[in-house]
Amino acid sequence: MKKTIISLVAIAALAAGLQAQAPAAAPATAQKNQKNWKDQAEYALYSEIIKPTVPPAERLQNLDKWKAGYPQSDYAETRQKNLSDHVPGPEQASRGLRHGHRDSQDRTQ
Repeated sequence: MKKTIISLVAIAALAAGLQAQAPAAAPATAQKNQKNWKDQAEYALYSEIIKPTVPPAERLQNLDKWKAGYPQSDYAETRQKNLSDHVPGPEQASRGLRHGHRDSQDRTQ
């Protein structure tokens, strides 16, 4: 009976020790997956793009600068989403027509 209790205590202590070490490994893997700006200039471009007061043409220019200057950015997916939000593709143009939006030539007829 004593051996069983000692064995159970030893197993419990070992399990507790393994659990205490597991959280320490988690932050190391989180840091590997963390996105980082290459430098302050990349972040400045992003900041200009997301400002609501910036005209769409200027946003597109900044998106092009960002893509040209930082082709391997950690934020390439974010950039692509911003680009697709500001440049209407064929599916967006056809969606506009389905919802009753027409260009100015159609309105005059």
